Amino acid sequence: MASASVTILPVNSTNTIYGLSIPTNHPRLFWNAGRLATAQAWAKSTSYPGVITDFRPLDFYDLAFTCFIMNNATACSTVIADAIAITPSSSSGTGVGDDIMRRNGEWVMIVRDWLAPGCGKVQCLTALQASTIDSNWNAWQTNQDAAIQTWGNVGMPTSNYFAGQFRNDFDFGIASYFDNPNADANLRYGIQNRWNDLVNFVSPTGTGKNGAKGYALHNQEGGGEYGRYSVNYYAFPLASSAVLGRNLWNETTAFKSGVLQTIYNTMLTPTASRSMTDMFTWADDEQWEAGAACGYISQNGPDGHGGCGASSQTYGDFMQAAATEYSSINIGKYARQWIRR
Repeated sequence: MASASVTILPVNSTNTIYGLSIPTNHPRLFWNAGRLATAQAWAKSTSYPGVITDFRPLDFYDLAFTCFIMNNATACSTVIADAIAITPSSSSGTGVGDDIMRRNGEWVMIVRDWLAPGCGKVQCLTALQASTIDSNWNAWQTNQDAAIQTWGNVGMPTSNYFAGQFRNDFDFGIASYFDNPNADANLRYGIQNRWNDLVNFVSPTGTGKNGAKGYALHNQEGGGEYGRYSVNYYAFPLASSAVLGRNLWNETTAFKSGVLQTIYNTMLTPTASRSMTDMFTWADDEQWEAGAACGYISQNGPDGHGGCGASSQTYGDFMQAAATEYSSINIGKYARQWIRR
């Protein structure tokens, strides 16, 4: 009878999978030693109070930051409880897209990674909570990636559901790798199937019915609604890929174009209808007729509207990520100038 061999990996070892060097320890998404030191110094120097309530949709990111960087007990307990409580819009993540998964998948995976069991913070996920997230999202994400689920899947790279589920596949695969037997399938579908479909869409030499169509992603769908999601959903995975050794920013020119198009779409003066610096609308945009109301706001908005219009956190996150990645070239400088406007 052949004996099985077991490889014992040191706590800080890495494994290269699909060109990504994934550490066996956590965190794996976004953070490295330099970024951690910068974040901790920033929180201290600015006396950042942190966020300990979840009353706005985008505050879950701030809750996770307040827990992980500032070790705040209330933020930790709140964001962990919220992550465990999330369920899909449809049964087991089936059906035509899934809004709750698209909107919330990333911050749940941030909790899964940053607050993994043994994270060293005042509260971490228990082993049972981590396995519950893995078990649930294995089923839900598999259903969103299934061939029968055509809406927002491979073949529809212009959909904000596609962008959101690429992010979920990537983030979940990285966050749960080594612990979750299905993580490789999720990561592979994101980094190969979905990513290759996107690159073909935005490449001038792309082939097939969707090839060579995008160039600047698809934020032309509308500045006030779907377009901002489409650029934002790529920001965190691409920022993470850069610290994991495979810099997805550089595998296409689309994200440089996305910076320029975001600048081009930004109006020069406040609009009369919404009294804010807004974005030109190109197609499907339900926000202009709603006045100053904005459905997905955060406490980070600088203009009194909680981050609507051009100052939406969704645009800000993408432009900040691009400014950081492209800091040595003009594209990055343009993005930073736009942020400071």
